[in-house]
Amino acid sequence: MPDEALREAMARIAADLEATQPGAGRRIRPERYHMTLRFLGGFDSLAAGLLDTFRAAAGTLPLEPFTFHLDRAGSFRNRSIPWWLGCADVPPPLAALQGALERSLGASMLPLAPAPAFVPHVTVVRDARRPLPSLAIGPLEWNATELVLVHSDAAAGHAYARLGSWVLKPGME
Repeated sequence: MPDEALREAMARIAADLEATQPGAGRRIRPERYHMTLRFLGGFDSLAAGLLDTFRAAAGTLPLEPFTFHLDRAGSFRNRSIPWWLGCADVPPPLAALQGALERSLGASMLPLAPAPAFVPHVTVVRDARRPLPSLAIGPLEWNATELVLVHSDAAAGHAYARLGSWVLKPGME
């Protein structure tokens, strides 16, 4: 999860994009900014064993802190046309963490849908009327210091519930 200063910087860029690019949609509140390493699925309630499986998987990951940069803005061309802030290139430590998580979860018995290609991004606008062209931004420095498991509760207006976190510390590999 981004820290407060990074969330504020991201919100400023989102506001600038909204002001300068046609077709902006609904801006995401900064407290909801996050980068998804692996979407575990849409569940009305948490699937049996999901939390235990994820905790076991997280315990096997390379949990070294690292820094990367958000340096691009863009959008996906799906129905909700989200605008995002992301990375022009996937930083190696982020790719390693995401890949290790994917492999660890893949070894579990959870019925997870196949993961799409990893595109590191933070959604800042949803339901845009037009796609956002790829634009250079920042760069904004993100100091990755923890891995967080979050559940988006549809019954509570997609409020986020923090289910677990793992501090990234030197020497944790």
